[in-house]
Order: sequence, then C-alpha cells, then structure tokens
Amino acid sequence: MKFHDISRILDNDTLVYPGDPKVERGICKRIAQDGFAMEVFTLGSHAGTHLDAPAHLFPGGATIDRIAPERLNGPARVLTTDPAGGLIGADSLSERLSERDLHTVERLLLHTCNRRPLFAGFDYHHPSLSMDGAQFLRDKTCVKLIGIDTLSIENGSDLTLPVHRTLLESDILILENLDFESERVADGEYELLCAPLRIRNADGAPCRALLRDLGTR
Repeated sequence: MKFHDISRILDNDTLVYPGDPKVERGICKRIAQDGFAMEVFTLGSHAGTHLDAPAHLFPGGATIDRIAPERLNGPARVLTTDPAGGLIGADSLSERLSERDLHTVERLLLHTCNRRPLFAGFDYHHPSLSMDGAQFLRDKTCVKLIGIDTLSIENGSDLTLPVHRTLLESDILILENLDFESERVADGEYELLCAPLRIRNADGAPCRALLRDLGTR
C-alpha cells in the first residue's frame, strides 16, 4: 500500500502569504537540562498545507471543527493543468473532465506544476483558478473540495478574494499549498486522507494531507 505525502514541511523558512504571521519554532525544554524535549510553535491558521473553511470569509460560516471528516477523506482526482502556469479556467477544466467526472468527482486536486523555489518569495501571479473556473466548479460539477499546489487558489492581490468567495459560499472547501513534486505524484485516482488540526471555531488550519495509491496505474 503506497502513500504519497502531499503536505509541505513546516519550519522557520516556510513561505507564507504576504501579511500572514511567519512560522516560528523555538526550544522550550531540553533533554539535557529538563529530562525531556519540548518546542513552542507560532504560526497562522493558513500556514503550510492548510484548509480554508467557510468561516475564513463569512461570519457564521462553518469552522474547521464543524467540518465532517467524510468531507475531507475519500476518493480524489489529481489533475495536471497547463504547466506554463496562468489562470485555470472553465475551458481548461471542461477539456480535462469527462461528462461522468462532472457527476462523480467530489475532491479535485489541481497540479499546476508549480516548481517556483519556496525561497524565491511570493508571486501574486502564480498559477491559480479563474473566476469562471470557480463558477464552473460551482455550477457544473459535484466538487465539494478543491485543492491546489500554490499558496493561494486566488490570483493577484485583490483582498476581496472573489474566487474564494465563489467557492466557500457554495460550500466548496479549499485545500491550499499542496506538494505534488516531492514524490512525483501522477495524475489519476487516489484516496485522499486529510486531517486539519481540530481547533475550535477556526477559520482555517494546517493539514497533513496524504494520497493513498489505489493501484490503478
């Protein structure tokens, strides 16, 4: 049984969205001095690989602790988009999803071939989902979770976050900052195992995300 870890490592060098708190870790206890080791971590709710809940944008929206595990875990499709980057629109999605897919794929993970080095800093114009792509997912598919391998599913610096709003107000959860490159994950069908930290009333949370190979390739 093969598992692919598609979550990113968290450490002091983790790239975060501009304005978000940096990831910091420090030593709290040492074995030599205290008889055991302990660290303290400081990070935002959208650090590393993370899940956006509706409460991220909507007062009274569902929070992380109110999202059923069944929503996050189960069959998933990994789909490579244009490796040249740019916006992932309705045309691109409709070309790659069959009529059957539109009625069966509930967890869609977009592999944008995002190989930009993490130390290179944040680029607002990274590969991302367009508004008509978000509307296509909302209106034409049964997708309930959309994932992407960039820090944000949104392109540009529009703080109204229209793509996020279109998805979250339709109860489509957003899983961001996945890593398909480290383990060379191929397109196809997998079982997604996704476990965000169970933080009460949180608008988002870091996740450990794994793909289980179903042995169909």
